Amino acid sequence: MGRSRSGYSTYRGRRTFTDVLKIIAGILLLLVVLLVAAMWFGQRYLVQQPDGTVRLELPFFQRDPPAGPQVPDDSDTPDGSGTPDGSGSAAPDGSAQPPDGSGDVTPETPEKNMTAIQLPLSAVLDGSAAQRLEQAGADALVLEVKGEDGKLIWHSPENFATFGDINGPEEVNGQLLQWNQGDVYTVARVCCFRDNTLPYQRNAAALRSPKGNWRDEKGLRWLNPGSEDVVDYLSGLCGELAALGFDEILLDCCTYPVEGKLKNVASAGLGDSQTIRDFLDRMEAAAAPYGAVVSVQLKSGILTGELPGSGLTAERLEAGSGRIWLDGGGMVSDPEGLLTGAGISNASGRFVEVTAQLREGVAWPQAVLNTDAP
Repeated sequence: MGRSRSGYSTYRGRRTFTDVLKIIAGILLLLVVLLVAAMWFGQRYLVQQPDGTVRLELPFFQRDPPAGPQVPDDSDTPDGSGTPDGSGSAAPDGSAQPPDGSGDVTPETPEKNMTAIQLPLSAVLDGSAAQRLEQAGADALVLEVKGEDGKLIWHSPENFATFGDINGPEEVNGQLLQWNQGDVYTVARVCCFRDNTLPYQRNAAALRSPKGNWRDEKGLRWLNPGSEDVVDYLSGLCGELAALGFDEILLDCCTYPVEGKLKNVASAGLGDSQTIRDFLDRMEAAAAPYGAVVSVQLKSGILTGELPGSGLTAERLEAGSGRIWLDGGGMVSDPEGLLTGAGISNASGRFVEVTAQLREGVAWPQAVLNTDAP
């Protein structure tokens, strides 16, 4: 034991109250630092629920993608199945050209007085679709090929389709191709950016809020229209559907969201018109080699200006070659005047009224889009 000059040993007694406070303060500081770090690095896994609560969605609790070749996220074409220029017009078999090797085909103009109803895929697979159309007084079939849940009814080679059990069975492709070689005018309805599955699997592709994936008024997630990977994916799907022989591809939810708590969207560029213009250009370019018409389905408020911020302008609608499917609620008497009043000068023959039931004596196309059809 060491001693001082006066013969007393150095005092090594109990810690003082001040020392204890310093230790406690250090521990609290460490906990605060760890908590801040966890919130900073873990916020991409915090998903806001419709009731305002937040849920932690860790990647190791998510479903593993099906076995198959994977490529890095920064690849030019997600699965190598798109065209080198990123147009996304590849066929389901991986070819980047139409089956006959020809160039772009002029889209066929559908008949003016078309009446369409939406039926489930099972009606095509069991052979009852034609009879059900006849019974309903319809001459065109709508198939929802990608719903708001993000699921596909056919099998796609796109890389994003391997996540979250999105893909459909491979045998459906051949059955759709065979059906589309018949005489019935068939429309593939694609729910574009509203997608409740893929944003959960790929946070980088989602519209985000400060608390996680943003959700709309229905509590569903959205893909980010400004994401190049998202546009690659959707244009790739569009090209595949055109290659499968669909006469028309109907794009639903093809704008920025216009309902829900939009102020909570953290992604940049919300409502940017150039982003939506470029997206529609890509979709049309993907379908063009196969002669498919690309149309859009809109809420009436987007057309009238009651729901601003969609990013879709009258100028872009006018520039399109497809049609405008609009929920008229059975109250439309002058569809051409409705479109013209919204600033679309080439309105003749471009309107399709989405209604709860087909009406007799209507001089413009009608469609019943009942997603709950058995």
